[in-house]
Amino acid sequence: MKTATIEDEGLDQDTLAVFSLARDLRVDEVRFDFNGAGDSGDVNDVNLIVRKGKEEEYLSRTTKTGDQWGPNPDWTDRHQTLIDLCHSYFDSHLSSHISWDWYNNEGGGGVIVVDFNTGEVEITGYYWVEETADGHSFNLLGDQED
Repeated sequence: MKTATIEDEGLDQDTLAVFSLARDLRVDEVRFDFNGAGDSGDVNDVNLIVRKGKEEEYLSRTTKTGDQWGPNPDWTDRHQTLIDLCHSYFDSHLSSHISWDWYNNEGGGGVIVVDFNTGEVEITGYYWVEETADGHSFNLLGDQED
């Protein structure tokens, strides 16, 4: 797939904004979970991924140095803006790209991975189905006379 650029006329402004910000921040991917049940669903757990060579690494607001958690010096307000943009953008487009009923009745969920370098989106997921069987009744005592 081709890489989205600001010059691309065929992409809407929301798509351009998400991809442009991701590239500015050198974020390679975004991954997030979605789940739901009982007639509602939501996108949650948005994670930014950066690659260091062949390794990938989650980029978060906090980082562990030794035994202590503290603010990540690489995290900026623009990273939070990217997460917010991804959340609202994919939450609004989710239903047009998923063919299974992940939010009604017993529910379901999945993971979405967006590669900002290639434009590819991978969606994997599941949904729960409750089945019922026709009942059958009989009398263990049979036809007994008094």
